[in-house]
Amino acid sequence: MSNKIIHQLRSINTRSIYSVLLLVVIGGLVAPAIIGSYLMIGIREQKVAHTALQETLQRDADILSLGLQEPLWVLNPQAASALVESLMRDPAVLRVQVLDQMAQPFIVTSSAVRPTGKIYRAERDIMLHGQRIGHLLVEMDDAKSNQELRAKQFSYVFVLAAQLAVSLLLIILFLNGRLLLPLRKLMSFSDRLSRGDFDTRLEPLRSDELGRLGEQLEHMRIAIKQLFDDVGRREERFRTIVTQVPGAVFRYTQDGRIEFISNTIESICGYPAEKFLAGGTREWISLIAIADRKRVLRHVSEGNRTRVPYEIEYRIRAASGAECWVSENAQPGGNGHENAQWVDGILVDISERKRNEMRIEALLAEQAVILDNVLVSVMFVQRRIVMSANRRFDNMFGYDKNEIVGRSVGLLYATEASFNSIGENAKYSTNGATVQHFGGI
Repeated sequence: MSNKIIHQLRSINTRSIYSVLLLVVIGGLVAPAIIGSYLMIGIREQKVAHTALQETLQRDADILSLGLQEPLWVLNPQAASALVESLMRDPAVLRVQVLDQMAQPFIVTSSAVRPTGKIYRAERDIMLHGQRIGHLLVEMDDAKSNQELRAKQFSYVFVLAAQLAVSLLLIILFLNGRLLLPLRKLMSFSDRLSRGDFDTRLEPLRSDELGRLGEQLEHMRIAIKQLFDDVGRREERFRTIVTQVPGAVFRYTQDGRIEFISNTIESICGYPAEKFLAGGTREWISLIAIADRKRVLRHVSEGNRTRVPYEIEYRIRAASGAECWVSENAQPGGNGHENAQWVDGILVDISERKRNEMRIEALLAEQAVILDNVLVSVMFVQRRIVMSANRRFDNMFGYDKNEIVGRSVGLLYATEASFNSIGENAKYSTNGATVQHFGGI
């Protein structure tokens, strides 16, 4: 039972400040009242009642022993009975016994009420002129004294309970007005702040500690609102800049979380940005072509380890199933000298450029095949330097193309004078790069 009460008190203690204050107030009022009542009523009043009973008993015994001297000396029980009867009118007196000089009963009177409390006795020798003439015994019951004590205790407890009730009521009203209501306003205001409501101002409170706390919270609301407005403006500018970047801007952390990736990623791979924000870098790695995956991971790992900016081109499998080429330009960053803690970068779709490069390579290969199989000698010259020559040129002049490429065409002239003469008569293009010859090389 006691453990249950302690548990309930602990649960109340941790529930709210208001409950704690009530416990403190109740403990501060009730505990001293109970202790004081116990000391005053339970101990002090009992001692007082016991002392009063003892004093009454001893006083009655003294009075009776003095009053019985003459009747006992002359052996007149009738005269002694009046005095004993007056004493027996006290409900607390149970029995009075008077013995003569020979220890024989002189007067014995008992109350008709059965004893219900503790019995106290007082004995006296009845003396006359210094001579013992009898013995007196008086018995009293403390039941009446206890009944009066309980009535007094009840009255005291009732008055004390009424005082405590009034005091607690006044304290609760005071706490509600001065503490609970302002706290509720502050809690409601803090809830609005936590939900992002920075426009509703806090009504002024009293000019006490809670009022000053409310003023500080109001100042904090204004500061947070200004901060969020500034962050909103910065974010809007950032998003505007990001939308102008020809690619998908991203940031991911060392543990593989993607903190930001622009919506342009959907136009590159066909998947929305939310997919990568939820799944992290593993979602992107799963799109990389298997043939390129090891190379990409090795390159990225080396860049993160050295914190050196890197650029890498690789293929991915888009949502449509088509193979796309992307270029990843990234800058690892972080604090300290360990591996990069985050990586900022941009992904650009270079599929069109790759297709153009492959077409150019195919055209160059086709051109090389055509030139190698024509029946005339063909040589490309820039600033009178041989840039390339076909296989027929090698057969005609006896030069291997590796010997002639990069050298002056003067090697093919009979004399230096003819070389200079042809050069002076040649018609050059406006950019001075390609030479068209008339009448010879």
